Amino acid sequence: MPDWLLAGGNHDESEDDLVEQDPKLEGLVGSRFLYDPLREMGWNVWSYKRQILDLEYPEIFGTLYGHFYPSGSMGKATTLRSVLNKTHTSFVYSHTHDFGLDLQRTARCGFIQAVNIGTFQPPSRLRPGNWNGAVILSEMGAGQFQIHQFSYDWILETYGEGSYAQELRVARSQAARDREDATQI
Repeated sequence: MPDWLLAGGNHDESEDDLVEQDPKLEGLVGSRFLYDPLREMGWNVWSYKRQILDLEYPEIFGTLYGHFYPSGSMGKATTLRSVLNKTHTSFVYSHTHDFGLDLQRTARCGFIQAVNIGTFQPPSRLRPGNWNGAVILSEMGAGQFQIHQFSYDWILETYGEGSYAQELRVARSQAARDREDATQI
């Protein structure tokens, strides 16, 4: 049985700030509408503020998980190239909506890894160059793991329902027909 966790992000908790500014919104918006159902299903939920302010991150098999690791007095997100120098352990995060991987060799001939896993949103909500999809980690132990990427479009084309998933299937079929026609010439 896998461990299920959510390392909340700034967008997840931005609605809490709205409630603080306007108490009439209490009960209508807030991170609890995301966090409470996940906790009821057995997920471990780590709030964004707990990560950033207290530097508390969930750890599974020697790897920390978070929305990002803060840098400097402003608490901006540490870049992929420097996150391992800050955490000194493997770290998986998603703040910038880009995919990236960095490895560093340790003194004991092992490795620590940093992975920015991107985001899982419809392509229409992303900026050019953002990667979206799901990442599964396997063979985990001592901060080392294998990375398996699945694009948003592949997941929807393979398992999705609705108009966008159907558009993807139609495009795949048309591409197959075009390849077949090209070989007939």
